Amino acid sequence: MYRTRAAVLLICIVFLATSNVVIGVDIMAFHSEKACSGSGLSFYDVDPHHCVSFDPEMGSILFPNLASCEKALVFRRGSCDEQVASGSGPSCFIGGAISGGKYKDNKCSRRRNLLSDSADRPCVKTRPTGVVYTEDYTRGTWVLPTHNATQIFSYLAGIPTVEKKNWLESQGAHLKLAVEGTPSAREIRI
Repeated sequence: MYRTRAAVLLICIVFLATSNVVIGVDIMAFHSEKACSGSGLSFYDVDPHHCVSFDPEMGSILFPNLASCEKALVFRRGSCDEQVASGSGPSCFIGGAISGGKYKDNKCSRRRNLLSDSADRPCVKTRPTGVVYTEDYTRGTWVLPTHNATQIFSYLAGIPTVEKKNWLESQGAHLKLAVEGTPSAREIRI
């Protein structure tokens, strides 16, 4: 009897402890304007309302795991100064000269729980968490987590396209497949 109560209590404690965990959204910025493909920088598990900024500006930006109730915001003209587009759900913004992006969680998703509903936080200069390469994001993305993503991204730009996958794999990159059953990102021209 006491073991059953203890087990139930332990399950309740674990559930409550993990229910306030903030799960962020992935943001990928690509040099190319061609439908969120080619070489890019990754920012994984970005907190809501925190803006990631790019220097130099990027050609396209992908929010692959954005819920339909969450809103992506895209910026131009340096960091997160001038909003030029927005969209909800998984989205790929195309149009060049993109300088930043962030998302807002509208508290409609139980799996993402914000600690506060306050106004937008200032743009946080977030370091990229890795380098990505994809020919078609609907089929998957090669991901190389690294603390020096900016330098590796610059190096990757000089590698011929036909050799990029092999080079990334030799550096320890893994293929992150598109999750079956999740909606494809819709393309939004800006």
